[in-house]
Amino acid sequence: MVEELPDGVKDPYAHMGVEPTATDKTIQSAYKKKALACHPDKNPDDPDAADKFQRLQKTLEFLLDPVKRAKYDRHLKAQIEQRKRYEKQGKEKRKLREDLEARESAASGSRHDHHRDHSVGSPEHEVKRLRKENIARMTQHRADASATPSRRPEQSRSSTGGFVSADLSACRLRISWSEDSSLSGQSEAKIRDVLMNALAAYSVASLVVLPASRTATATLSSRESAVSCALYLSQHKKNYPFRVKLDKAREEKEREREKEGA
Repeated sequence: MVEELPDGVKDPYAHMGVEPTATDKTIQSAYKKKALACHPDKNPDDPDAADKFQRLQKTLEFLLDPVKRAKYDRHLKAQIEQRKRYEKQGKEKRKLREDLEARESAASGSRHDHHRDHSVGSPEHEVKRLRKENIARMTQHRADASATPSRRPEQSRSSTGGFVSADLSACRLRISWSEDSSLSGQSEAKIRDVLMNALAAYSVASLVVLPASRTATATLSSRESAVSCALYLSQHKKNYPFRVKLDKAREEKEREREKEGA
């Protein structure tokens, strides 16, 4: 896209002094006015007058070419949409930081009015505090869920000495996020970091991230962990930029077994 623009022209609309919605007639009218002002004959003392005039002519040709202009308009629209997404993500992050600062300030104020640590409000501190709080909540939720008796699936010993469910489909979580999510447009490494932080309280055996389809698959060590994790994240979905659900493969297998038994 940039290669097709006239040399020295970053935005042909701004260079011509018209809006992106301008008609060909409006563009030609704007060109005539600018051409009269920057024509070399009108500016004999300006050594760059000829280059300016030639650049204006090439900008006119570019804007009157329907193919080049349509391609540039698509590029311009994509830039605007990307800027809006960044602004929205910035507002979400700013609101989260402000909420965290308000909560921390209220808690610290009641305990240490005279000995407050000035580093509490720093972004690094807030991220660490949020991660620690998140792990503590999910760990408690996992413990509560484990206290309820349930049938344990068949397990096998892994190479690390722990136990992993023999039926991996029973331990899978399907993760997805919308185009408006703060994860949309992020790199695979960034998305993986966010998801691993959210699943930190659970034993994650593997995590496959597919940014292009805005999906991911997490395999946990047991069915109980998968159910507990899915339940917790669903109950607190407002705090996360993604949605989680159990793999339906397990449920379909159980239905088939019930039909065979009948």
